[in-house]
Order: sequence, then C-alpha cells, then structure tokens
Amino acid sequence: MQNPLAKPLNQLHHALEAMKPDLLAKIGAQAKIFTNDNFRLQGFQGDVFEPWVKRNPDKDPGRAILVGKGTAHLKNSIHIIAITADSVSIGTSIPYAQIHNEGGSIRHPYREVTMHYKKVSGKLRLAKLTTIGDQMQASEFRRSSVSNHVTNMPRRHYLGPSPVLDKQIIALIRENISSTFKIIQ
Repeated sequence: MQNPLAKPLNQLHHALEAMKPDLLAKIGAQAKIFTNDNFRLQGFQGDVFEPWVKRNPDKDPGRAILVGKGTAHLKNSIHIIAITADSVSIGTSIPYAQIHNEGGSIRHPYREVTMHYKKVSGKLRLAKLTTIGDQMQASEFRRSSVSNHVTNMPRRHYLGPSPVLDKQIIALIRENISSTFKIIQ
C-alpha cells in the first residue's frame, strides 16, 4: 500500500525548493531595508537600541551621522553580495565601512601634505578645497608635515545580526511558506 502523504509531501518539498532562490533574494532585500533603517534611526536595532555616538555638535549641526555632506556613499553602498543555495550575504566594498561598523583605532603614518591658503578679509586662512575651482582661487600653497598619529573611531554599528531583523525574516518566511501551501492545496 502506498503512503497517501507521499505525493503531497513530495509536492511541498519541490515547491519549497523552487521558492528558495526568490525567498533568499527577498531576505537580502529585507536585510538591506533593515540596514537603511539603522541609518535613518542613527543607531542599531539589536536586543536594545544602540544610538550612535554623535560627533562634535558644533560641527555641521543637524547633519546625519555617517552621511557625508551631500553624499550617502556608505548607506547607498549596502547591497546583496552573494546568494548561495542556502544563504544570502549583504555588505559593502567601501574600505572605511568596517571601522565605522566595529569601531577601533586608525593608525596614520607620517606624511607630507600641501596646505592651501586663501586671503579672507585681508588675512591668509587655511582653505578647505573641494573643487578644482577652489584650488585655482587659493592664493598660497605651503608644504607641511603631519606626524604619525592615531584616530579612535567610535563603534557605529549599522550592519550585522539582530533579533529585530530575525523577526522580520521569520515573518517573511512564514508569509512565503503560507502562500506555497495555498498553491499546493
């Protein structure tokens, strides 16, 4: 006598295997949304919310943490890196991403630099040059040296495992499995 559950179980197995690549892509997309939410909230949603350490409030007041002036390179660089048969990975290839996410020390070696100066109100002031036009307006250039030093970067966790993300992924899996069951019935 043949098992009456064999055919429906076989159908379920094939349906679940067929939905896996699409489900993994949806999980990766959900993880990216979660990470973008961390940037929006200015902190990490873990067991408890971990707000990011604010920089000097006098410098660029109101600007979001980890977002450069007019850019969002780090935030916008988060993408699905790989989808395998059983997993999905998201991340970024930006070199400074890891030090921001984990915190730590950056060792800067001794180096020679060119300092650009502009005349402002009759006085020579150090100029922040962002374009070639700014460089052309600089009135004086001086070579200078910067000694070796260490910058301590606070941890601003934005990417990684989280119980909040786990709940979102479980809800996504349940929704997809539920729709698969409806197809089989």
